[in-house]
Amino acid sequence: GGGDSEGLGSDGPFLFGDQFTLAECNTAPFVQRACMVLPMGIESFSSGHEPISPLDICDELGLDRLKFWMEAVLDRPSVRETGVPQETMKKNMEKMMKKLEGMDIPSEQAK
Repeated sequence: GGGDSEGLGSDGPFLFGDQFTLAECNTAPFVQRACMVLPMGIESFSSGHEPISPLDICDELGLDRLKFWMEAVLDRPSVRETGVPQETMKKNMEKMMKKLEGMDIPSEQAK
């Protein structure tokens, strides 16, 4: 599809084909969080923002290879077994957003 590059991993779902590498190990937590937290909708944590689905964005932009890779990373048993459960992640995000709301962050004009 559009935006997809040929070459690396073209024989399998990962960057180097069927081989799950350190690249996937390092990015898996970020992929999990993006695909778990963003679709919940930031409005769950802060008003005014719509849910975002990284996988839907891949569909909209024709990033078939990226979506295939993300789904393969998310489906990997070792990734599923070591990931943070969705309910725990939601509670952690709510706590973090409450802390951020209570912070006094100076504006650029105050400097």
